Amino acid sequence: MIRAAKANQAIPVIANVLPMTGYREVYNPRVNMINSIIADITREEDVTRVNLNAAVRTDPDSLFVDGLHLNQLGETFVAMEFMDVF
Repeated sequence: MIRAAKANQAIPVIANVLPMTGYREVYNPRVNMINSIIADITREEDVTRVNLNAAVRTDPDSLFVDGLHLNQLGETFVAMEFMDVF
């Protein structure tokens, strides 16, 4: 997708996977592994990566009680991270 975007003169911006809280925290090692792969790819392809994981991790109250989905605070954090790119 990155290469297709570049071929069409689009500017790819890649985000990583959000952290999980509560009973879903058991998935965070896998999330961290995926995010490491995403970081490697964005470096190799020389594209911007938006670290949503770090943005949301700063406040565990940014996710709904399901520990997976963003609430309004989390959406604000995400918007601010993308806004900083542009």
